[in-house]
Amino acid sequence: MRTVGDLFDAWLAHVDGRLEVATVIGYRSVVRQLRPLVGSRDLSSLTAADLDHLYRELLAGARSSQTVHRHHRVFHAALRQAVRWGWLSANPADAASPPRLRRRRIRPPTAADVVGLIEAAASASPDFAVALRVLVATGMRRGEVCGLRWRNVDLAAGTMHIESSVVHAETGIIEKDTKTHAARRLTLDAGTVAVLRGHRLECERRAAAQGQVMTGDAFVLSDRGDGTAPWRPNRLTQTFARLRTQLGLDGVRLHDLRHVQATELIAAGVDVRTVAGRLGHADPSTTLRIYAAFTEPADQAAAQVVGRLLDRL
Repeated sequence: MRTVGDLFDAWLAHVDGRLEVATVIGYRSVVRQLRPLVGSRDLSSLTAADLDHLYRELLAGARSSQTVHRHHRVFHAALRQAVRWGWLSANPADAASPPRLRRRRIRPPTAADVVGLIEAAASASPDFAVALRVLVATGMRRGEVCGLRWRNVDLAAGTMHIESSVVHAETGIIEKDTKTHAARRLTLDAGTVAVLRGHRLECERRAAAQGQVMTGDAFVLSDRGDGTAPWRPNRLTQTFARLRTQLGLDGVRLHDLRHVQATELIAAGVDVRTVAGRLGHADPSTTLRIYAAFTEPADQAAAQVVGRLLDRL
């Protein structure tokens, strides 16, 4: 008899090395939560009704709809592999009914909130203020900011080449390519270039004080004088959480700084393809789907343009 736990073990071994490290780590975390609940169940007897019962129990146990839906996705993927291996004739998760997800309404922080956050960070941790400035100015993901090396920053040209990211792995921090597996080049505003230039001088000063040399391979965010080890992405999130609480901005998430980039550009009339390129979306349709509400004013303006043309008839 194969159990659900047996499937989890075989499936995790199968996807390890085939999928993104962060994805597999997330799968392992979900499996650890599910194993005590269903790990001993006979795999062949598992039904959609069993899964629905499990989802109800999880929701009753104060698990969020988003968390339960994530559990369902993991179950579905593992059971799909069981069908491919011939362990099951059908995937019971296909007929299951996970909780519906409501897309979180995007509420980017105001310009005043962003300035307040960066100013407060500058007083507590100048390096963290640099990180926030870069996040807002570029729309980079937190792992991309942590994985940024000085060789990727051209201060003379005012550009940045984003080609890698860092993620938390079970063995520590590892460096990988970007989420979309594609590099991108961004132009920086003059103020951000000045901030990075000052940060670079400070990093060189620290290295010299420790008798070390900082090379182009050094990470922009590092606690080591030679810059050979990057910040952990979770460090950005945790530091931001403390800072926002101090400022009474508990509703603002670190990821919302990425939304600032997108919504401000869309409001300024920048075309969606350019916005998608800066954010690192592989397809502009992703940008449109996420920020559809923010394109409505531009759509209304377009309607007025066409209307004025037709009024001449």
